[in-house]
Amino acid sequence: MSSFGKPIALNDSDASLESRTVARISYVDENRLADPELRAYLDDARRFGTPRPETQSIRSHVPAVAKAFSRAWDAIFRNGIVAHSLKELCRVYVSQTIECNY
Repeated sequence: MSSFGKPIALNDSDASLESRTVARISYVDENRLADPELRAYLDDARRFGTPRPETQSIRSHVPAVAKAFSRAWDAIFRNGIVAHSLKELCRVYVSQTIECNY
């Protein structure tokens, strides 16, 4: 076991592996965020549920990453020329293809 986390089995086929570790990454302390753009992205994530507020909080540890991701997300998912229902269908398709149960 490492200091990064507790051992886990990734799925039933990995149960034979001795262990895997998962890093524990903290959420950003919003009280210390002075950047109004980052605060707005976190507020939008809470309001809309996408992208997940937890992952937005983690990205916000590195403001340039959070801003780049959020700007791309806004341009592709919140705006753009493709109907939102088709975007959702694509998200479900990708999730099923990679067997993501999240």
